[in-house]
Amino acid sequence: ILYLSTNNPSIFKISNIPNLIKIDFDANPKNLLKQLSQRTNGAKLIQNYKNIYKDRIDYIDSFSDDVISSKNILDILKSISIILGYTKELKQDEIFRYADGCLRDIGPRIDFKTINVEGSVCYDQLSTISSAMSFALAGVENEMICYGIFDSLADFVINIIRDTNINHNIKDVGIIGNLFINKIFFNKITTRFPQNLVLHCPKYVDLK
Repeated sequence: ILYLSTNNPSIFKISNIPNLIKIDFDANPKNLLKQLSQRTNGAKLIQNYKNIYKDRIDYIDSFSDDVISSKNILDILKSISIILGYTKELKQDEIFRYADGCLRDIGPRIDFKTINVEGSVCYDQLSTISSAMSFALAGVENEMICYGIFDSLADFVINIIRDTNINHNIKDVGIIGNLFINKIFFNKITTRFPQNLVLHCPKYVDLK
């Protein structure tokens, strides 16, 4: 079962494993950049970004250090919106709007990855943040970056499905949550869905 909603924690599960992927991160943009600065080349990326977008970094620095805990992978969109200067608040609406305005059907590869943390497979939010910042630095237009987010997230989900099939021999996959109503994301999921598996979805998702 895959549950991806803008409103509630994300779920990647099968019957005997409640959490195929652990999603638990601090969505505070200030804290994300602090964490990123500890990664290899992270501090250099942030400095390069500040050299061009000083106003954005200065604004982020004005945030408190309070942890904004999230178990929803889509909350990373809120953080990206502030870091890339789309909004002054933790909202994801602009990501959807820019993606809908993209005139191409493929975007840059935004990194949605997992890392092993004490034996658990965890979503690596810093990879997503750093790749989005890198494309912004390269001058890629907002519409392309945001389209790439959904394109890449769809690839991430499909890879999870394929890996789960290999490791646990699943036959059926159920999807639920309002992200699947998004045409960009849903079209990518259905186009790339493994042909040897059966896709189940609620009536509000149109498979035609």
